[in-house]
Amino acid sequence: MTYRALLKRYLWRMTAQLLAKKGPQQRVIIFHDIHAFQETLLRNFLSFLDVSTAIQTTITFDDGFHSSYRAIQALKNRKAIFFVSPEFINRAHTDRWQEFFHYNLLRTEDLRQYELERAVRPASWDDLRTLVKLGHAIGSHTMTHTRLSKIRSQKELEYEIIGSGDLIEDMLQVKVDHFAYPFGDIDSIDERAYKIIKRRYRTCFTGIRGNNIGNENKYTQWRDPIDLGCPIKYQEFLLQGGFDWYYTSQRSRLAALSQ
Repeated sequence: MTYRALLKRYLWRMTAQLLAKKGPQQRVIIFHDIHAFQETLLRNFLSFLDVSTAIQTTITFDDGFHSSYRAIQALKNRKAIFFVSPEFINRAHTDRWQEFFHYNLLRTEDLRQYELERAVRPASWDDLRTLVKLGHAIGSHTMTHTRLSKIRSQKELEYEIIGSGDLIEDMLQVKVDHFAYPFGDIDSIDERAYKIIKRRYRTCFTGIRGNNIGNENKYTQWRDPIDLGCPIKYQEFLLQGGFDWYYTSQRSRLAALSQ
């Protein structure tokens, strides 16, 4: 074994020992589109979570992709929260979903940048009704998947935040209490948006990593994006708080912003 490999193994073991002292973890996991080749990886990841005693998890899916709907088979008895943007769902049976995907989700005008395939098609309202019947929760991800901090109009903010939840409730006949703001970083939300979110929803989910044990602020629910292509050991490292230190400042700023 090379010196570099030995050093890497030593550092990994030392890090694992330090993380083990941090105690139990309550993590909220973010998925987006699940490609067909990732479905087995998803099952393997969920199997790892099933046997983990130190990590409690909540599964969430953002954006409203049809591939997320298909992934429920891998969830088995787990219940998830699906955050959707109604304007994306409205395009499920039209050709206009591709335009929405590029301009609102990828935020690019280069239509060649991403190979469009089934994984990134929107779910339909009927798909969401099936999710509700199976016991999953549906949350709002704004009306058009916009960056809330860039909106200057109070009326437009209310349309994106309140209007989206009201429309989902009307279409699905189910209470919508959960909200996740698009892009999830500290620069994608501001105090004005938070005030409206707190008027309409019981919880707000971010895209900032962190342990939710001891987090009493329901409007700063930390979440961990997971890349299914990474080794399970690396995913475990993340869910044990391996990179939480990097987001300390963002968590503090967001907690203050949400008050």
